[in-house]
Amino acid sequence: AEEGTLTLNQRQAFAVEQYYIQLSDAASFASLAGHSGFLPASLTDATTPDPVHKHTHTPDDLFQFLLAGEIYAAPLLLKYAKGVDLTEESLRSSFHKTTAIGQAYPSYWARLALSQNRAAGGGAGGGKF
Repeated sequence: AEEGTLTLNQRQAFAVEQYYIQLSDAASFASLAGHSGFLPASLTDATTPDPVHKHTHTPDDLFQFLLAGEIYAAPLLLKYAKGVDLTEESLRSSFHKTTAIGQAYPSYWARLALSQNRAAGGGAGGGKF
């Protein structure tokens, strides 16, 4: 990739996988942050909801922070997608092109969100960084 040897199809496949990873992760992080109704069809016009877990003497909620990051990154991904001849509409209609391996990590986050396992999510998030 660094040598510029990826084909257009490979770069498009990356954009498709990442689009669905962002959307899934945003919903998972929102749920873990206490925003159970945050399920946008797109992150394009999404805004980060106000924090549910307000801490007076500790940093912001990790999952609120991660949700904000996904929303912030969404237009950057769409800019990349445009550079490889994809629109958001074409990304939305490409779910059938995602792969199990590409969606494994967001599937794990979805499982954590479904069970509201904030402790395991904190460990997974901490291990990632």
